[in-house]
Amino acid sequence: MENRRVKKIRVMVTGLPGKIAESIADWIAKIPDMILLPFTLSEEPGKLWVGQNEIWQIAPEYHRDRLRDISPDVVVDLSDFSHTKCKKRNCQLYCDCNIPFLVVNAIKDSGFLREVKKSGLSAFIVPQDEIQEILEAIRLLKARGSGSRVMTIRLKKKKL
Repeated sequence: MENRRVKKIRVMVTGLPGKIAESIADWIAKIPDMILLPFTLSEEPGKLWVGQNEIWQIAPEYHRDRLRDISPDVVVDLSDFSHTKCKKRNCQLYCDCNIPFLVVNAIKDSGFLREVKKSGLSAFIVPQDEIQEILEAIRLLKARGSGSRVMTIRLKKKKL
């Protein structure tokens, strides 16, 4: 019998603190094939707890450098749902750092979506109430890697 070691998916969650972000981060931390990285992008430096996990908040002036240092396999962006400008800024940062990402809640800006597609990164846009689809999208992003051209999509809503 072959003993294959499966590499775990290193996931960083942004949008902490926040109820949805905390729920998803706590869930990711409990999934055997994923590792919740102990960092989040934030407007203020500091630290917080998500379940049993200590998370360091990275101040804006360090976002780019820390993302490159941390090098997550996937970023799940759960930043403020009401501020499209914040989402666009974060997504541009992920494109610049060549990190596959998943944005929760739709960005309805076709020009921006074209820019994400041109970056060549794997990216998904997922409605916030589709937790199971978020986890599946994380696995797909890891499987496809950062070099493949994948259309940004919105997953179909399924009942759990």
